[in-house]
Amino acid sequence: MSIDLSEARRFAESLAADAAKISHELMGHTTVEHKSDDSPVTEADRRIQEMFQQRITEKYPDHAFIGEETTDTPVAQTPHDDQPHEYCWIVDPIDGTRNFTRQYPCFASSVALVHNNTPVMGVIRDHVNGWTASGHRGGGVTCNGERVVLSNTKPNADTIIAVPSGRRVPISPIINRWVDQFVMRNVGSTALHLAQVACGVVDASFCLECKIWDVAAGWLLITESGGTCTDLTGQPRFPYDLSDYTNQEMPFLAGSPTIHHTLLSDMRQTRLSRPIDLDQSQETL
Repeated sequence: MSIDLSEARRFAESLAADAAKISHELMGHTTVEHKSDDSPVTEADRRIQEMFQQRITEKYPDHAFIGEETTDTPVAQTPHDDQPHEYCWIVDPIDGTRNFTRQYPCFASSVALVHNNTPVMGVIRDHVNGWTASGHRGGGVTCNGERVVLSNTKPNADTIIAVPSGRRVPISPIINRWVDQFVMRNVGSTALHLAQVACGVVDASFCLECKIWDVAAGWLLITESGGTCTDLTGQPRFPYDLSDYTNQEMPFLAGSPTIHHTLLSDMRQTRLSRPIDLDQSQETL
């Protein structure tokens, strides 16, 4: 059964705005714990996700739900086990939790709606600045209410690439190659990096270690604004079978078509720092 995507988008925008209120209320006043993968989680993460799940279930009772803080290995859930997963909401209550715990002003909520394994709506909200990227399939992308379409300029010395921090694994050799050619940025939130690509704030983003809730909304925003977001071999990042998702990494490269093509060519010539499980095989680029 089809739904009104523009209505779902407005609903997701309201969820993200209310998430920001919760994070503002609790910032500096919440206990930090660590999950099995040593990543931090706070009361704010859990309260926001509970709010997301409750309100989504009330409005769309037959839709599935995946959230970062659900379990150590999140899977698509529905209120009724016999319901098919035609629609699934994928949320990250706070992307940039480490920033949040240190009151470093870069963290966001990401809300995506997936239909038949492909994102069709996405909202990413910067909690600190109130900056919101929002879009749905066929409806374009807005940043703070203004329509955006990516330009397709060639890469140059002013090209900005958002890259991961490399805290858990050594920095990839491709970063060393790019740092001599382009401008590097990292704000500590994969979702914000993707939203910034979609809105033309940065030109590209690359990430090795990220999950589906980091990527789903940003993928929709980038593709809907005219950009490209693929896995590290250049294959489409979606559709992705959610019934098979059990916390796998979803590495990506995103940017305008011309910049994406250039960076992908660079990656094919440069070995990454470790094997990446892609297409059910261990390939090293």
